[in-house]
Amino acid sequence: MIRKAVLEDIKEILEIINATIAEMKEYNNTQWDENYPREKDFTDDIQRGDLYIAERHGKLVGFVCINKIE
Repeated sequence: MIRKAVLEDIKEILEIINATIAEMKEYNNTQWDENYPREKDFTDDIQRGDLYIAERHGKLVGFVCINKIE
């Protein structure tokens, strides 16, 4: 199921982000780090209504920001 993200999703979003950053480091990919993306980035996306969540069996498994900003 796809739905708009809510602020209560932030904890799970950050868990995915932290795991992704760790994996990216294994491949020497420094696009994301401890400075970006931050919780505020996702909070702002949620407040604008731009962040969507993918759920499978009630568990957050992915997310995407859809907007006209970079």
